[in-house]
Amino acid sequence: MKILLKIIIALPIQINKLQESDSELLNINILENDQLAVTTDSIVEEIEMGIYKDPYLIGWMTVMVNMSDLAAVAQHRLVF
Repeated sequence: MKILLKIIIALPIQINKLQESDSELLNINILENDQLAVTTDSIVEEIEMGIYKDPYLIGWMTVMVNMSDLAAVAQHRLVF
């Protein structure tokens, strides 16, 4: 992972370092000092291991994981 992080270059608008937090923070400055938090966690491993089988539960857990990541960086949801 450390080698991969050396190869990947952060965007100029990125506030935090790569993989520094649960969500990547981007400085978009549309109005005044606006920040956009982006997260794309999935639960692929849990589905493949058979932990989650019910489609409703898979959808619920996917949303909850991503909402938790946004809450971890003190952001609120704009869109899904």
